[in-house]
Formats: sequence, C-alpha cells, structure tokens
Amino acid sequence: MLLSIQLLYLIYLSRKLGPLYWIVVNILLANVGLQSFDQPPFIWLQGLLSLGALLQATMILITQNRQDEATERSRQLDLQVSLLLDQKMSKLITMVDELRQAHPALKESTDPQIEALKKTVDPHQSLETLNQLLDKEEQK
Repeated sequence: MLLSIQLLYLIYLSRKLGPLYWIVVNILLANVGLQSFDQPPFIWLQGLLSLGALLQATMILITQNRQDEATERSRQLDLQVSLLLDQKMSKLITMVDELRQAHPALKESTDPQIEALKKTVDPHQSLETLNQLLDKEEQK
C-alpha cells in the first residue's frame, strides 16, 4: 500500500517535532536564560499531541470507510456473478436433460434432482427468506 503525501508529511513532522525534542528544547531554553515557549506541564505539547491523535484517528476512519466501500462493491460483484453462473448452469442442465429425453434408450427415465436443478435461484425470494431468518434470529 502506497502512503499518501499527507501521511508521509505527518510522519515527518512527528519525527522532527516529537515530544522528547519539544521537552529538551524547552528545558534548554530555560537553562540558558531565554524564555521557553511552553512551560513545564507542557500544555502546548499536550494540545499538539491531542491534535495529532485526532488527525490520525480521522485518517484511520476514512481509510476504513474506503475499505468497507470496496469490500461491499466486491461482495455485490460476487453476488451478481454467482447469480449469473446459476442461470447458466440451469440452462446447461436443461439442455443436457433435453438431450437425454431425445435419446431413445433414456426417454422414459426421470430424475427428480435434475428437475430441481433446472430451476434458477430467484434473488428476490432468496432475499426475502434471508430477511425472515434474520428476523427470527433477532427475536431469539
């Protein structure tokens, strides 16, 4: 996974302006006699760290949201391909059964499994059944 420019910039800033560097500079400024820019409980440092944590959490949530969207699209595509394959397989089974019925020696034989496999899956009925099952699970 390639890192974005913003993420690389935040990593660079956290390395260059890390808490240890911040504290050392403030203590050295106070020891030299200059006014430090953040007195020891380091309120500004805490604020900047909180801001960094907020930005990091936001970036993580955005990334997870994008991954969830990509996963959902992949699931939808898998479902569509599965339904298409079911239709094609049902058509092939029907064609093979018609060939079997046309053969003189096999004309009178019937197979209940073949009749069941000839039927394609109705996605609306499957969704309705799934919703009913989920409702029953929630009621338990």
